[in-house]
Amino acid sequence: RFRVFLERTVELSQLGIYSIGITIGSCLSVFSSAVGDTFCPDIFESLANKDYRSTAKFVFLEIGIMVIVVFAFILCADILIDLLTVHRYTASAGIAKIASIGTITSCIQYVISNIIMSFKKNSVVLYTKIIGSALCVLMYSVLITYYGTVGAAWGVVLSHLVFAFVSFVLFYISLKRDNKKMSNS
Repeated sequence: RFRVFLERTVELSQLGIYSIGITIGSCLSVFSSAVGDTFCPDIFESLANKDYRSTAKFVFLEIGIMVIVVFAFILCADILIDLLTVHRYTASAGIAKIASIGTITSCIQYVISNIIMSFKKNSVVLYTKIIGSALCVLMYSVLITYYGTVGAAWGVVLSHLVFAFVSFVLFYISLKRDNKKMSNS
């Protein structure tokens, strides 16, 4: 993401380290997708039944599993990357650790997005993409300008939180507007 900004601000060797770290750290997203797909039907069913306590349980369980997996990865990342890269690119471990945190924030964004979709709030998704993308472009340009590859890695983590926050706010506004329409009827 936003490697064009990076190419202009960091050395080629740093870009290579960043690419390796992001790739290895993002491998956890495969596991995150599997966990998300496992709980998604349960979340949709509990929302359809208006069983919000069960929804919360499934959401916290899904995110909790990812926190545990990411924590384990962070503890083992230095050794794992040393083995995977045959002692050549151990400098990418820091970026990989940051990128792995992005799987947690991605999981949060994915859960919020699924909840919004279950309420059939497609306009919220559209506006979230427009507003979130604009905010992320600004965020990445600042982070990369001042912090280089580390800023870009944190940008991955924070971009999911930006989208989750924008989604949540727009969803909340949409629900309030719907409740206001219902009370006026």
